[in-house]
Amino acid sequence: METIIKTLNLTQQKTAYKLLGLSAVLFLVPITFSNQWLIGSLANASFIISLFILKPKSVWPLAFIPSLSALSVGLLPIILAPAIPLIIIANLIFIFSFYVSYKSLGQNYSSYWLALFISASLKFIFLSLAWQFVNNLLDLKISNFIVKMLNYPQFYTAFIGGIIAYILIFKLFKNKGKNAI
Repeated sequence: METIIKTLNLTQQKTAYKLLGLSAVLFLVPITFSNQWLIGSLANASFIISLFILKPKSVWPLAFIPSLSALSVGLLPIILAPAIPLIIIANLIFIFSFYVSYKSLGQNYSSYWLALFISASLKFIFLSLAWQFVNNLLDLKISNFIVKMLNYPQFYTAFIGGIIAYILIFKLFKNKGKNAI
């Protein structure tokens, strides 16, 4: 049987390196810090930044990394393990809705903020409602503090992450939104 070895061209190599770098950031942040507000904000900033430097289909795998990393280091309480698929789906909703909103609203400064609000809201709404459903379905006895981790902080960390990404993309890197996403 013949083995076909495909070599990556320079563009594919650059994409692979960017994806690897962003994956490392998303994995190492929960290991390094133990603050949900900081970790969530940096993860969401990474999602948005990745949309500006990678093709959208390359960004989807990044949605899996933060929650799995947080669980592996104990930041995410084990009782919330059933929430991991919901968190991953919420991250995918955030990434997809930001991409679609920003692209369809004109890819400019004002569309950035509207896309951020839409995507942060959708992430929060989905995760809040889905977690209530799972919590009721499995009849989990969880403290209000833990339940709150999957509620409003999701909106705030998504929005703060968007602010961080905005500063990095439009101010530091001087990207004017052209040819972005």
